[in-house]
Formats: sequence, C-alpha cells, structure tokens
Amino acid sequence: MNIGQTYISNTSFTYVNSLLQNPFSTYLLTHQNSLQVRSNFCSCDSLYIVAVDWLTIVPTEGYFEERIDEHDGEQETSVLLHYRPDLVKMEKAGDGDVASGKIKSIVKKIGWMPRHWDRISADTSIGNPKKSTAEKGKRYVEVVGEKITELLVELAQMP
Repeated sequence: MNIGQTYISNTSFTYVNSLLQNPFSTYLLTHQNSLQVRSNFCSCDSLYIVAVDWLTIVPTEGYFEERIDEHDGEQETSVLLHYRPDLVKMEKAGDGDVASGKIKSIVKKIGWMPRHWDRISADTSIGNPKKSTAEKGKRYVEVVGEKITELLVELAQMP
C-alpha cells in the first residue's frame, strides 16, 4: 500500500466513523472511480454506503465519439463544460494521445493499477478532450441523473 492509498484508507475510516454519529443510515457517494472508494469503506451493520461511479453508469456509445476515453477526455470534459465551462480552458486541450500499455491485461481492463500519467500521456488525457461540447455533457448527465434517481428511490424504500 502506498502513502496515497494509506491516506485514503485512513480518511475513509474517519469518515465512516463520523457518519455513524449521524441519524442517517444510508449514504450515496458519487465518484468517478468507485472502485477506489469501494475498496476503502468498511462494512458496518448499521450503515449502508453506496458508491456510484457516474462515468460508467451509462455506456458512452451514442453520446461521445471517442472509444478510448478514460481520463480527462471527451466524456469528462463535456460534462465539465456543461456544469462549469468557466473552469475549462479548451485552448490548452491536448489530443489525448496515449503510449500503448505494456501490460495487455490492464489495457483490456481485466485488472487495474495506478498509472504514472506523465509516462503515458503528454497532457495526462486518455481520450480526446478537443471533441468535447457542453451539449454532449448535458445529454449524457441527464441520462446518468435518471439512473441515479432510480437508485435513490430504491434506497428511500429500504426499511
């Protein structure tokens, strides 16, 4: 476990303990990498923690052009352009070229490992942010929001 992972684990443990002091028993965490979130929260009998990886709820086909679009590419940038265009500097966007992965099983998403962004991409993007538009982001998050709403309704109906 590296220092970053230790920090996340310790922070998650502290966070869960603080949640146990509140009157609520169900929490929904949205994150763009719920695998990282899931692996750091303990299981508690009196607490439900649901992690939502909003980037993967709805397949991107039909919303975005890029097939390889995993980090700071068309999908994430389009969503940010929809919500906070003032934070996006499209004139600085790279083309998302990525050095090919050395571990084929990681490339096929059979496994996951942290990456050294500066070694695989000149601008840390995996996917082409230049193809991003606020309209694409809006269309996508509307469908993602419907899916999260379904989950929230089901959570609200839990005993």
